[in-house]
Amino acid sequence: MPDCTVIIAEDHGITSDGIKFLLDGVSGVNVLQVVQDGEAAVKAVNQHEPDVLILDIALPKRNGLMVLETIRDLKTRTLVLSGQASGLDFQRALEGWCSRIMLQGGPTGCLT
Repeated sequence: MPDCTVIIAEDHGITSDGIKFLLDGVSGVNVLQVVQDGEAAVKAVNQHEPDVLILDIALPKRNGLMVLETIRDLKTRTLVLSGQASGLDFQRALEGWCSRIMLQGGPTGCLT
């Protein structure tokens, strides 16, 4: 089975390091790149065409919704990270712009 390729877009180093650490321990998952802002996320997705983008909704330079809008026609599935389960950003992401939403502070088992 080919590797599942992943890009992590998260501006908090402890969070992105933790996600990468968890995924590095999963057979068949290949983290291609970790980026800290939305502009870098769009560039990385266009360059690598990963299977999955793990995307923080509150990124600098270009927020997660702007990233989703830019890449929505690509085959990359997106897991959106959010610190809250309400608000317009959360609702818009739920309306088909992403594959899944994970609340930060939630269980880690759903990453794998």
